[in-house]
Amino acid sequence: DDDDDDDDGGSQPVPRSTPSPTPAPISFPPCNVCGNGRSVNFPEEVVEVDGYGIVECGELEKDGLNRRISPDECPLIPQQINSVCGCNAPCNVCGNGRPVGNPNAVVTFPGE
Repeated sequence: DDDDDDDDGGSQPVPRSTPSPTPAPISFPPCNVCGNGRSVNFPEEVVEVDGYGIVECGELEKDGLNRRISPDECPLIPQQINSVCGCNAPCNVCGNGRPVGNPNAVVTFPGE
């Protein structure tokens, strides 16, 4: 007799398995890819970085700020991208808008 209450001995619904939770992405500390709090001045430039391959400077900077670069890799990046990505601000001492080549150098002037 078909009375729509499903007690006719037909097949029972199969319970679904509970899906595994998606693991949270690993979140690293922010990485300033230029180093020393400096920003990329040429975001459209393309640079090759060990471990990343060829990438736009702006995208690399976003990855660093969005915590996608490990603390082991972060300190290795500035020396690879410095000149191409324009990490050093132009310097009128350098002439022709060229960036400072060694921002950590100590400059002394005669008589000082």
